[in-house]
Amino acid sequence: MKHLVLLKFDPNYYSDEILEFTKETFASLQKEVKDIECVNVHSNCVERDSNMDIMIEMDLSNKTALSTYLNHDIHKHFIDVVNDHVTKRVSFDYE
Repeated sequence: MKHLVLLKFDPNYYSDEILEFTKETFASLQKEVKDIECVNVHSNCVERDSNMDIMIEMDLSNKTALSTYLNHDIHKHFIDVVNDHVTKRVSFDYE
């Protein structure tokens, strides 16, 4: 199963540090949650108001892994850090 998350942040919040924090967080999640098979974090390369800032692309071995990852303490910490600065969020799951 593929799980995609796209995030848009408050103006002036998104930075190289936030990108690196996101990459490190999701790499840690992949190590901790055995059913996360692959994670890629992409940064938008074209500045437009309609574009998101980050896309997180995950391959999960099954649908149960989604709940496991969403409820994991590492993911909760990520949410605690960035959530107040997220202006738009889109998630999409497919098989």
